Amino acid sequence: MNLVRALFHRRFIEAVRYPVEMVGGLVTFYVLFLMVFLGALTFGDSDVRTSDTLSAVAVGYVVFMLALASYQGFGQQLMQESAGGTLEQLAMSPVGLRRVLLVDFFAQVTINVLTIGVVVVPIMATTGRWLHVDLVSVLPLVLATLSGVVGVGLAVGGLYVVFKRLQQVAQIIGFTFVFLVAAPVFERPLLKLLPLGHGNALLRRVLVDEVSITELGAGEILTLLAVNIGWLVVGLVVFGTMERLARERALLGQY
Repeated sequence: MNLVRALFHRRFIEAVRYPVEMVGGLVTFYVLFLMVFLGALTFGDSDVRTSDTLSAVAVGYVVFMLALASYQGFGQQLMQESAGGTLEQLAMSPVGLRRVLLVDFFAQVTINVLTIGVVVVPIMATTGRWLHVDLVSVLPLVLATLSGVVGVGLAVGGLYVVFKRLQQVAQIIGFTFVFLVAAPVFERPLLKLLPLGHGNALLRRVLVDEVSITELGAGEILTLLAVNIGWLVVGLVVFGTMERLARERALLGQY
């Protein structure tokens, strides 16, 4: 609890003490959405304008940006700790490096959800489509979906601990989130084995089609949980393996 309290307090202080960066991020988030929305409105046919496609675009955009912010935040945190010479200190702490990073990642995700949630209202006002925000259904799906992103972030973070310079690889993985969010998981069920796509599809049903989480079906929920928890476990294993390798090679204190 002390670790959770300390890291959440740290993230809150960082958000408050750098208001220009936070406001700038929110404005950028909204402006990028306007570009995506106006592009779909301009180049889409009449079916796009009259159907729920624009609402689905809004949901996909929010899920993509939330996942990307969470994924990038994990890598940036590792780089900052390494550059500041504190990564080795975290690894030597009694709670362990993985636990510190996971709790800090959860704190970052919480801040991201709260800040992005502020922009959802003007986004809905822009589209003219007000989403069905059922928090009881939405929050569990968001947490389950982002757990897969945590796994990907852990795996890339573990590689970074050893190889140090992976910015280009991390960016390429971030770009693939666009395709994962848009994946037609119901038409091609094998795509459910990848992160983000299935979670976005279920969130779209809740937010756009006004379906509750109990109406999604036990099979869909269990598949979402199993796949994303699987990605989380893979990420933990990769990170643990890379951390041990970095300890053996005395790489934790290097940048």
